[in-house]
Amino acid sequence: MEIKDSVIDIEKGKFSDVLESKMGYHIIKVDNTREIDGKKAYEISQIFFPKVSFANWLDGKIKDMKISVLLADYQWDKEKGFVRFKDKNMEKFEEESLKRAEKDASLIAL
Repeated sequence: MEIKDSVIDIEKGKFSDVLESKMGYHIIKVDNTREIDGKKAYEISQIFFPKVSFANWLDGKIKDMKISVLLADYQWDKEKGFVRFKDKNMEKFEEESLKRAEKDASLIAL
């Protein structure tokens, strides 16, 4: 059932149950109803909780992981969720190499 179909059944000033849509979860209050060009119009307020995609959930889990990098030249970047060089010159070299290879590290000719 779509959210708009649920709004029709809510009395003015009342709240809906928790409704699920493709985007997330909604609690809707009908603030007012009126006629516009012979059709009933609804003014609503809502509380909305977005659904978390698997990719976003996984990204959050990666950022929350406790990672130990045992190689002295590297460190864990918690914000981006990957291991990177400590040396900025090496990081720049890597970025330039990837640009030349169009982001595919297997194409890098050393």
